[in-house]
Amino acid sequence: PVRFDRRSFATVCEHHWAFSKWIFGSAIFRWMSGHLIVLMSGGILGAYAVGAIRSTTNVLAPVQVFLLALANIAPVKAARLFHEHGAQPLLRYLGKLSIAGFAMTAAMVIFGSLFASQIVGLLYGDEYRPFAYLIHWWAVIYLVGFLEFPLETGLKAIEHTRPLFYTVVIEAIFAAATSYLLAFHFGLPGVMFGLLVVKIIPVSVLATSFLRKVPPWRRPADVRP
Repeated sequence: PVRFDRRSFATVCEHHWAFSKWIFGSAIFRWMSGHLIVLMSGGILGAYAVGAIRSTTNVLAPVQVFLLALANIAPVKAARLFHEHGAQPLLRYLGKLSIAGFAMTAAMVIFGSLFASQIVGLLYGDEYRPFAYLIHWWAVIYLVGFLEFPLETGLKAIEHTRPLFYTVVIEAIFAAATSYLLAFHFGLPGVMFGLLVVKIIPVSVLATSFLRKVPPWRRPADVRP
């Protein structure tokens, strides 16, 4: 018969809360980073700016689909590798994931960049062709943004999720402090630069946190969050 053990249940809940509370907080603050910059661009530059940003990012939507697919596979495998075999197999898996995933992302964004004007004209009409240059910005943003994925996967695998919250707080502060200035003084290029910085911030913070926790030049027998 199945028995309900209140103490075991409380222990499991406490463990899951310690792991997920930082992810929950980061989900709330994430809306205030890139989204705030895009919203501010609409308020300063007009609705056309939001339309140009959203339409051009849709050209590279396959990258987002690819990352969503990986998000359903990689974290589970990474966590299993770490908890069953230790840090070194996790590092090897994340290395392979980074190389293969970056190559696939690069192939998609290079294709989109080479035919940016043609694709925009085909999907949205010739009046949107002047905004095709934004796809080149998105290509760089997606390439930098991909690097966040294996780092986030590794941190979740070792259950060290606090840096995920810190990154979105820094992103939100940056967006709140600069979104108006970037849109007002530099227009759409300024907005795209802000979105790029919002991707650089988590890569920098998460890379530092992960390498401190699981340094590849050592062979730790165990790592604790």
